[in-house]
Amino acid sequence: IHTIINEIRNLFDSMGQSRSDIVLTNHRHYVQVEKAIDKLKQTVFVLENSEPMEIACTLIRSAMDDIGEITGDCVSDTLVETIFSRFCIGK
Repeated sequence: IHTIINEIRNLFDSMGQSRSDIVLTNHRHYVQVEKAIDKLKQTVFVLENSEPMEIACTLIRSAMDDIGEITGDCVSDTLVETIFSRFCIGK
């Protein structure tokens, strides 16, 4: 087991993924993080261009919701449908 763990670590290290980096193995999680990053970039643009603070707040809240769909703090209808389509209970 220790040999396998070390080989996996070496593989990630060789790809530039140190142990302190986050590795997303679920495509849905990756998409949610990308959405959040995009909204945060938009927020920076809004703030740098002195646009209304309400726009920045809305973007930040939306980015938090994107991350919340990963952590379970926010659950969208789409996520519920995805869960039930993959894990049908009662079959």
